[in-house]
Amino acid sequence: MRLHSISRLSLMAIVVCTLFSCNEKEEFATEKLSDYIPLNTGKYITYRIDSTVYTAFGTITEVHSFQVKHVIDALITDNNGRPAYRVYRYLRDTAGLQSWQPSGSYYITPLPDQVEVTEDNLRFIKLHLPIRNGFSWKGNKFLPNDPYGPAGYSFSNDNFMEFWDFTYDNFSPSFSYRGNNYSNVYSVAQADEKDLVDTFRVSATNQVQIPANKIAGWIAGNSTGLITVNADAPSNGFEMRIYNSSNNSLKLNGITTPSGYSRNYRYNNGQWGLGNNGKDTLYTDTPPGFKNYALEKYAKNTGLVYKQYELWEYQPNIGNPSGAYKIGFGITMWMIDHN
Repeated sequence: MRLHSISRLSLMAIVVCTLFSCNEKEEFATEKLSDYIPLNTGKYITYRIDSTVYTAFGTITEVHSFQVKHVIDALITDNNGRPAYRVYRYLRDTAGLQSWQPSGSYYITPLPDQVEVTEDNLRFIKLHLPIRNGFSWKGNKFLPNDPYGPAGYSFSNDNFMEFWDFTYDNFSPSFSYRGNNYSNVYSVAQADEKDLVDTFRVSATNQVQIPANKIAGWIAGNSTGLITVNADAPSNGFEMRIYNSSNNSLKLNGITTPSGYSRNYRYNNGQWGLGNNGKDTLYTDTPPGFKNYALEKYAKNTGLVYKQYELWEYQPNIGNPSGAYKIGFGITMWMIDHN
C-alpha cells in the first residue's frame, strides 16, 4: 500500500510538472521581432503618404501627397553605443515621375526584446516581445514632455505621451488598403483619444437638427431670425451643451441661448429643459477640441505597411466661426513597393 501510494504521488508530480512546462511554453512562445521589422542592408520600402497640414494660421486644412522611400543603408552605432541600422529617406511626386530627392535619415536599433526607432532625437519602442494579441508596453517611455514643442507645435496633445500604451491590437491573415494587399499583419494601437464638438449649420429656414446622444453641439451660420433647434430624444437624464456661434439667438423647447453664449440642456420626461440641476446659467466659454490617433501595421517578412498618425488641437472663435484654427499635423502612409 505504501509503495503504491508513493507511485501514485510520483505520477501526479510528473503530470503536474508536464502541465506547467506546457503552459510555460505557450506563455513564452512568440514570433521573432525580425519577422516584422526585417533589417538587411539594401532593403527598401516605398510608401504613398497623405500629409495633413494646417495653413493660413491654422484656418485652412491642406493634404499634400507624395511618395517616400526608406532604404536601409548600413550598420552603425547609435547614441547609446549599440549596433543600429541607418535608414535614409527619399521623396518624389505622387505619380513617381520625378527622381528621388534626399530627405533625412533615422536609425533602427534591434534589441533582444524590443526594436527602437530614433528620429529627430525622439526614441520610440516600435515593437516588443512577446508578439501576441493584447500585449502592451510603453512605446514612448523615452520621450520628453512636449516632444513636438521644439518643432513649433504649440499644442497640448504631446503632453504625457510617454504614458501611451502600445498594444498588439489585432492579427489579420490579410489586410487591404487602397488596392494594396498585405499578409500576416499585426496592428499596433498607440493612441485613440479625442474630444470633438460637432458643428451644425443653420438651414435656410432658420433651423438646426441635432441627432440623438450628442453631448455638445457647435451652432454656426447666419439666419434671418430666431433659430429653432430640434434635438432628437436621447435617454432620460442626458445632458447636452450647445454653443451658439451664429448671428442670432437660438431656441430649444422655449429656452433661448443668445449669440456668443453657451448653455446646458437636460432631457427629462420627454422634453428638453435646463441643465445644471435646473439653474438658468449662460456661459461665454468656447469649446476647444483635440485628436490623438496613432496606429501602425506590420506585415510578416516585410515590415511597416501602414501608419496613421494624427495630433491636432482645435481652437474655436466664438465671435467668428471662420476664425477657428487648428494646430498640429496628420499622416497616413501605406506601402506600395518593397524588395
